[in-house]
Amino acid sequence: QGWPDHAPMTVYGLAGLMISISDNTATDALLTLVGREKVEALAPRNRPFLATREMFQLKAPGGEAELAAFQKGSEAERRKVLEQLGKKPLPAVEGYPSEPRALDVEWFYAARELCALMKKVHDLPLMGINPGLAKKADWDRVAFKGGSEPGVLSMTTWLEKGGRAHCVSAIWNAPQKLDEGAFMS
Repeated sequence: QGWPDHAPMTVYGLAGLMISISDNTATDALLTLVGREKVEALAPRNRPFLATREMFQLKAPGGEAELAAFQKGSEAERRKVLEQLGKKPLPAVEGYPSEPRALDVEWFYAARELCALMKKVHDLPLMGINPGLAKKADWDRVAFKGGSEPGVLSMTTWLEKGGRAHCVSAIWNAPQKLDEGAFMS
């Protein structure tokens, strides 16, 4: 997200940034390239599948009307809200809430779902850029994807050693700020 406007990027570079540092701009660029409907096919409980920009717009101050309409709306009505958000500017980062807000406006996955997705992509080299809490030297393969926002922490790690595979997924959702240090330990 810190690169200059119109800087050339490869799809692989965007995917690496999305996976390794949860770069929201890269995530949204890939969602646009792939198409929301294809992502929704992999995430049926997350319809419509939110771009990070849309989530920020819904949760930031000034988005109260859209947030209420999104929360109360049918899937078709939610899609109309997102269409309207596309015409509005992105709120300033400084205005984004530091406390949990609208925890029903998220991406929802159970730990088993995250591990099933990780099983499909664990062997892609970019999945090992950021090993999370695992020590790469202790494993034959490490694949990791984490994510967070106020009130939400998620870390999913695929580990392989000696022909055995393990997936560890930890998710913490709460209506208050979370202690990341406690979560990670």
